[in-house]
Amino acid sequence: MSELETDFDPLHANDRITVKGNPNLMNLRSVLIGVRNPADNGGDESVEVWVNELRVADFESEGGWAANLNMTTQLSDLGALSFSGQMMTSGFGSIEEHLNQRLQQDITHYDVAATLDLGKLLPEKARLQIPMYYNFSEHNEKPKYNELDADIELNRAIDNAVSEQEKENIENASETYMKTKSFSLMDVKVKPKEDTKAKPWSLSNFTASYS
Repeated sequence: MSELETDFDPLHANDRITVKGNPNLMNLRSVLIGVRNPADNGGDESVEVWVNELRVADFESEGGWAANLNMTTQLSDLGALSFSGQMMTSGFGSIEEHLNQRLQQDITHYDVAATLDLGKLLPEKARLQIPMYYNFSEHNEKPKYNELDADIELNRAIDNAVSEQEKENIENASETYMKTKSFSLMDVKVKPKEDTKAKPWSLSNFTASYS
């Protein structure tokens, strides 16, 4: 049990407000209010308690935005490069969606891919055909609220952290990060010489792959 930080009120010097544990208002379903007299003398007491209405008035209607980018570049007969990216911010959603169905996290994703014939970079007399494929992508999701304390916005929780280790723990528990990359060489071979009959043991009859 820990005391809440409140301004001292000289008119109610003996009053105290405390909170037990770390309650999460997101999961709150009911509120119980009790009155106790710690200096009970065994006699009847008369007390009047006023409680104002407590309810959630409305959703925060802060909107978000989204953007997509797709690009492909053809490098003559060498191959092609492609790039795709996507970004969506918290609060984004379609017109048909309710406020509570909209995104509650920032999402960033991009993908880079290259399909090249590296043999085109070598002298023609090398007769090498080297198809290469490379792909790299990153995906990051940053929620609006702290996963460890869903009532607090993530940025505020990070700013209030007392140490770098605590900041790192909050980020690791809340954010989702994925990185993938792949590289492959498929059907690498030596092209046969023109006007030359290939023999069973000729290099042009063999291929190699790597991934």
